Amino acid sequence: MKRTISKVSKNEIYSIVKQWWIKRNFPIVAYALLPETAYVYSVGDEDVAIVFLYKTDSILLWSAYPTTNPDVSKEIREDSLMYLNDVIADDNPDMLIFTTTSNDRIEQSLINSGYTKGDENVKHYIKI
Repeated sequence: MKRTISKVSKNEIYSIVKQWWIKRNFPIVAYALLPETAYVYSVGDEDVAIVFLYKTDSILLWSAYPTTNPDVSKEIREDSLMYLNDVIADDNPDMLIFTTTSNDRIEQSLINSGYTKGDENVKHYIKI
């Protein structure tokens, strides 16, 4: 089957990824909090994985909320995030790409894509 990567707006993909978050018992990220751009990995006509990208006015790019389609087989999902991470890096060669995860499989896909593990035992603080 043909693999494709598409750059899409959050408006095009939000209702789909929201359903994936619900099925995965992941907290639903508010629409207003998401950046405008996402990358979608598809196999044939099936969307398999999504990553949102926050671009800043510096060389920092934050890759966020990597999510795979829970209705697609594990075999198809398996390498989807690694492939997506590779394409994001290729499309943004001059950027420092930052991401976070507590998921072991996502962590392994990042390591396989050449990411270096940064800080451990770090706490994040948020103020609204």
